[in-house]
Amino acid sequence: MPPVTIFVVRDGRHPMAILAMVACVLVGALGFIGPRSPTSTIDRFIPDPWCFGYYGLLLFSGLIFLISVCLRDIRDRLIWERIALTP
Repeated sequence: MPPVTIFVVRDGRHPMAILAMVACVLVGALGFIGPRSPTSTIDRFIPDPWCFGYYGLLLFSGLIFLISVCLRDIRDRLIWERIALTP
């Protein structure tokens, strides 16, 4: 007799979620190493040390989330995803 499964989690992620995290990585990388933009609200009103921290955290969280998508075990993926989305 096959085991009864009460809660089934699909292995795949929604493509828009992956696209959002890729966008976070790109914006974080460009904001961290690129010049300040006068049209960006963050660059205009937040001082430089905090601005670098914001873009660094955006880059770091996006990378952790994208790494979690590649893991095999569903439990590990969910734990790493939670770590990435905590900040």
